[in-house]
Amino acid sequence: MKKLNVYGLLILFLFIFSSSYGQKKTFTGTIFVFDSIPVMNAEILISSSKQIVKSDSEGNFSFEGILNEKIKISADGFVNESQKLTGDSNFYKVNLNLKNSKKSQKLAIDSGHIKDSDQFSTLILYFKNNTDYSHYTDALQIIKDKYPGVRIEDNGVIIRGRQSINGPINAIIEIDGIIVDFDALTSLPTATIKNIKILTPSSSGMYGSRGGNGVVVVKTKQGVRK
Repeated sequence: MKKLNVYGLLILFLFIFSSSYGQKKTFTGTIFVFDSIPVMNAEILISSSKQIVKSDSEGNFSFEGILNEKIKISADGFVNESQKLTGDSNFYKVNLNLKNSKKSQKLAIDSGHIKDSDQFSTLILYFKNNTDYSHYTDALQIIKDKYPGVRIEDNGVIIRGRQSINGPINAIIEIDGIIVDFDALTSLPTATIKNIKILTPSSSGMYGSRGGNGVVVVKTKQGVRK
């Protein structure tokens, strides 16, 4: 009789847990660029239902989702952003980054994502001349945002596809004119970074055979002042 009671309680507990785990909740948020300009008509894809909702003229959005599922935010001219609905908060502030392309600014405006195009253009010019990467955790995050096609894996940066089975495939890393290892790149304080450029193998001939897999060129603020 006691065993039946234990089994009954166990089944009841599992039922309650599974019901609450799959229960939908309302999530809201706002999408910005430069932490201040709303991004409207951005698409938010909810993974469980494949439903797509769009942000309004103030960048706000609202949808029903399930805890621990992922959403994908996309807008023309911007790098895609993914978020996991952890349940720590029902509100999500999303800051999108412009793609590293000359056409991204025009594409974002022409696609109807930016209401105040003058302020948007002013901030692009400002951040271009006064780049601040301090909000990034490390240099790898900067590379992922600026160069979505570049891969970070196997303790290295891969600019081109895997073309060698036995030979090295990682790009070399240069910081202020000095070739360094991967650890030096990951430990570099982001607040000190002035710029990061990716040189593909076709444009890294000045490095000789060492640049055969491309080059990650980092300039720090201290190095620029030297």
